Amino acid sequence: MQDMLSHVKGELEDIVQYLLKDIGSLRAGRATPALVENIKVKAYENVSELKHVASISTPDPKTIFIQPWDKALLDPIQHALKEANLGMLPAVQEGRILLILPSLTSERREEFMKVLGKKIEDARVKVRQKRDKAKNLIQTAERNKEISEDEKFRLHKELQKIIDEYSDAINNIESQKMREIEG
Repeated sequence: MQDMLSHVKGELEDIVQYLLKDIGSLRAGRATPALVENIKVKAYENVSELKHVASISTPDPKTIFIQPWDKALLDPIQHALKEANLGMLPAVQEGRILLILPSLTSERREEFMKVLGKKIEDARVKVRQKRDKAKNLIQTAERNKEISEDEKFRLHKELQKIIDEYSDAINNIESQKMREIEG
């Protein structure tokens, strides 16, 4: 049963890491490579993430430079950036792509807040599903006399402690990202 709790903890960690990656692309008024690094680019008859075909840098809070490792990828990267609908038009300058972030409008901030709320709620739902699955396993083990009633209560308590830890992490991520978006 301890293995099951360790497994649940690993799954919850994956949920939090995915959430961090997922909301990293939500623009909070600052240029970061996370805004563009996971955009899919058609390169050499394959589809790759931008971070695998170019270096991405942010020399200042409003600018993103994208330097393709192969100049032949300038057009496919530029096309992918336009298709991603980021609210920025890519401009080619000296063999690299320049993106300038416009200031966030209040409407855009509200839009980002709604998207953030949905992503956070999705993560919370996944955490609840993992909790329910683990609780069912504990209940089944007790019914099958694999564990005692005391052990069941101890495992439930330990499980809840783990769930609380990751729920708090999600809440902290949410409040931090909200502060970023609000500026």
